Amino acid sequence: MLVKLGFRHLHIDEYLTSTMCPYCETGKLEKFLKVGNPQPHRRGVRPVITSHAVLCCKNATCIGRVADRQSDLMHPRCLNRDLAAAMNFRHIANGLQQNGAVPERFQHGNRVRDNAAVPDNGEVPPDGFPAQRRRTD
Repeated sequence: MLVKLGFRHLHIDEYLTSTMCPYCETGKLEKFLKVGNPQPHRRGVRPVITSHAVLCCKNATCIGRVADRQSDLMHPRCLNRDLAAAMNFRHIANGLQQNGAVPERFQHGNRVRDNAAVPDNGEVPPDGFPAQRRRTD
């Protein structure tokens, strides 16, 4: 329906979007929060688990670090996994708009691709984005 109204629809590869820090762009987000096990049948074996929902960047030079007002110590910024993915989608969209390619940090390891977003109709859009995936070996 939105395509009929003139909106572009892109398929974006979600690879690494919820595990890369959107602030420093080099650090990996890691699990750190210990919570009670939500599965009642496993509480006897593992009463505490590490939550997948809240992550923090372990990069020491991350610009997203937050200062504690009482002790003046720097603490890593904590992010919800879905918020980090949404912010990284914005980085991917900006990379596609400015360079016509997905930023390198979101590309699969040994596969180099010009872009991971392909329009549904396969036509070259008027704004000049690549319309086909290309792989170099």
